[in-house]
Amino acid sequence: MDFLEGREALQSDLDGLASWAITNRMKFNKSKHQILHLGQGNPAYTYKRGDEKLESSPAERDLGFWVDGKLIMSVPWEPKGPTVPWSASSTARPDSQGS
Repeated sequence: MDFLEGREALQSDLDGLASWAITNRMKFNKSKHQILHLGQGNPAYTYKRGDEKLESSPAERDLGFWVDGKLIMSVPWEPKGPTVPWSASSTARPDSQGS
């Protein structure tokens, strides 16, 4: 699938979502719907949901990580309290030793 086919498929899905929302009398919070353009050379097509243009976002948060268009991840928060490093060899729970 090339860029044109992909963006047409995504726009078609957004059109279907807008139609579904009208049928079901549902409103979406526009500020929570943004487009993250991934990859180098991405033409950053402008998408719409119904008559509303969706804004682009430089990065989005998923599972506590921020991911940008180049797929660079960062963690914007500091853990609270003491932390214990996790390693593959420490899979047993401390209370299950000797059982």
